[in-house]
Amino acid sequence: MRDGASFSTRLVRAVQKGVYIYVALISFHKHEPSPIVHQFTMPDVPPPEQLLLYEELIRQALACVCHFIVFHLVIDSISFSPF
Repeated sequence: MRDGASFSTRLVRAVQKGVYIYVALISFHKHEPSPIVHQFTMPDVPPPEQLLLYEELIRQALACVCHFIVFHLVIDSISFSPF
């Protein structure tokens, strides 16, 4: 249908027994380097085989919560006075 400097469009029609059964308008864009970056570089991460199991993650999370609760219970039980 149209060929421009950056875009091209095509119209595709599928006909069966004289009846359109499919119509598509397709647009293509020429690859051009973009000054805008839409995603960050992938960080270095360990492969799946080296990750902790779900159960181990839960155990560590519960341990952190328990330490947090114990710390606050101890701090809350201490009374501070200036003298």
